[in-house]
Amino acid sequence: MNEQVLCALRFFASGSYQWDIAKHMNHAISQTSVLKTIQEVIGALNRPELVNRYVHLPRNMPELVQLREK
Repeated sequence: MNEQVLCALRFFASGSYQWDIAKHMNHAISQTSVLKTIQEVIGALNRPELVNRYVHLPRNMPELVQLREK
């Protein structure tokens, strides 16, 4: 499972096509597998119980300023 998360994070960070991931990972991963992995990780990240628990965006300017100061 850790390899899947790393694969998806590389895609999110690079913004490039899945082939880049398959080419640069320690083991070869087919483009089809990369696409499936990204879809699975996105599905997991979109689960309301995870989003509501771990994702918090500033709702107003004071929260934004406080976040920037951290």
